[in-house]
Amino acid sequence: MNSLFVSLQSKFSKTFILIVCFHVFFWVSYFFFPLLQFWGMEEYHFPIKKLLLDIVFKLIVIYSVFLIGLPYIFRHKLYKKKWLYLLGIAILIFSAYLNCLFIDSFFTCNTCFNMFCITRRGVETFYLIVFFTLFFLFERFTAQEKEIEAAKTAQYQSELKSLKAQIHPHFIFNTLNAIYSHAIVENLDSKFSNLIFQFSDILKYVVYEGQVKEVALSRELEIIESYITLQSFRHEEHVIVQYTSEITNNRLYIAPLLLITFIENAFKHTGNLTGEQHPITIEIREHSNVLHFYCKNPYASKNDDILSSIRETESSENGIGLENTKKRLDILYPEKHHLHITKEASFFSVRLQIHLL
Repeated sequence: MNSLFVSLQSKFSKTFILIVCFHVFFWVSYFFFPLLQFWGMEEYHFPIKKLLLDIVFKLIVIYSVFLIGLPYIFRHKLYKKKWLYLLGIAILIFSAYLNCLFIDSFFTCNTCFNMFCITRRGVETFYLIVFFTLFFLFERFTAQEKEIEAAKTAQYQSELKSLKAQIHPHFIFNTLNAIYSHAIVENLDSKFSNLIFQFSDILKYVVYEGQVKEVALSRELEIIESYITLQSFRHEEHVIVQYTSEITNNRLYIAPLLLITFIENAFKHTGNLTGEQHPITIEIREHSNVLHFYCKNPYASKNDDILSSIRETESSENGIGLENTKKRLDILYPEKHHLHITKEASFFSVRLQIHLL
């Protein structure tokens, strides 16, 4: 019951209620303003029913644009297309024509369905669309500002947490390099020495390069390959990794430590399974500056609530989990990415597409 109350409270926030009140006030004013102009004129009978029908029609047109058309246009960046404006003019004229036809079907009169009516309805609808478009842009700008501010706060807190966890990183790197050098001098297993080097490289990447805005995609893939090698060595009795990568443009950049979150989650849940030879499939491909990432892993049947539980999982040393990764994608690649997480039979899969340019 408490969770339901919290859900309703978050859905009907103060901002949401204010927006709804604004819309209601606007349309009530739009209805009563013409009435006030002719208030007290007994010889004039204002056509209230005609006005109500006109408002009903405008509500359908305006909110089709406001709730469906504008979000679709900005999501796919169609506002850059010239044909969209020609289509908008055609739809505006057609809607004005339908408006007059709609009213004329209820009221048989000479002034309802003519060129003057179509022009007047078209101009009224045009100004309403412009007004609600500006309102939509204001809402969008305000929401983006809040997201950016929240991202800055989250990044600040993450950096503080990371700084607290970084106890003399130079000492750690120097120690690992010393162990690596010792392994080479003593002719120890080359696989062991390479694992030390890869671990040192990952640690350095997380502490230093992971703090910048973007890194070369090729560098990100190097770290992912090193991470897969380390995890494969750790779970070599339980896991078989099928990893493929295909990058055609080596000049692309990407935000660091985005993809590794999903890979870490795959190893975590697969490594907890009993038995041997559990497959993990990881595919990273780039085509026409679009990065395609796919990761599939098995999971235990007892984890039926995996979709909700993994959101709270801390996926790396710097505390970036799946939920934070989703937020980073929304902020860093707004309307330029598509993330699809599914649970099918006994497998868990992640598909991610990012437009890097």
